[in-house]
Amino acid sequence: MTPRPRAALRALPPGSSGLLSARPEPDLAAHGYTEVEHVVSGRAVSYGAGERGLPGDGRFDLHEGEQADYATRVVVRRPEGETRASGTLVAEWLNVSSGADTAPDWTFTCEEILRAGHTWVGVSAQHVGVEGGGGSVSVGDLPPPPGLRGTDAQRYGDLHHPGDAFALDIFTQAVAAVRDLVAADVVLLVGASPASMPSTTCVCPSTTCWLLRIRPASSVSDRCRRRRRSRWPAWLRKIRWVCTWRAATNSVWWNASSSS
Repeated sequence: MTPRPRAALRALPPGSSGLLSARPEPDLAAHGYTEVEHVVSGRAVSYGAGERGLPGDGRFDLHEGEQADYATRVVVRRPEGETRASGTLVAEWLNVSSGADTAPDWTFTCEEILRAGHTWVGVSAQHVGVEGGGGSVSVGDLPPPPGLRGTDAQRYGDLHHPGDAFALDIFTQAVAAVRDLVAADVVLLVGASPASMPSTTCVCPSTTCWLLRIRPASSVSDRCRRRRRSRWPAWLRKIRWVCTWRAATNSVWWNASSSS
């Protein structure tokens, strides 16, 4: 694996993240939380299945391709004050089925995240969320969303996404950067619909493949252990059911510093 420098984080001025939600958002301030957007930038590598392509059983080795610079957006919602923080980071691959960034797992689980004092980060991992171009689900006769850059060129004009072949590495680097920012001990990866495919065990490139084959030495997966579903706390079993409804899985990756 080709060594690459860590991604850099730059906080954006206060403003609305514009994340779409299926219901009214909770009052973060009333729960002692803040929301800060960051630009995360670096150099990512693309991944492909190689000359053999994708087999029917979903078992394959991914291969590194070309590298490219990127700059994308992350939304960090965290407790004010270190004493309230649980040490857990819930990292969501933002869904772009509609052509715009949405956070369905935050929508379904935000009460528990806020109650427990977890930090949440939403990562604009995919090209269409940054650059625009339409999603996989049509929304009547509405034009395709313009992406972050087209929505607010002044705020997001510096963003640039080289394409979804780079999305796995962009997500990895972004989560690692936020993990370091908030000093998290435990990192949980979540995603829904197409976004669940890179973060769960299924036919597409999965978290298992990603941690074991793509990024075995990444700062996200350093010294990780696999925990069986029976050992998950009740709230985590609920979250994983929500975010893996399209894919069967029986494991989640925790940082080794988490309690046994």
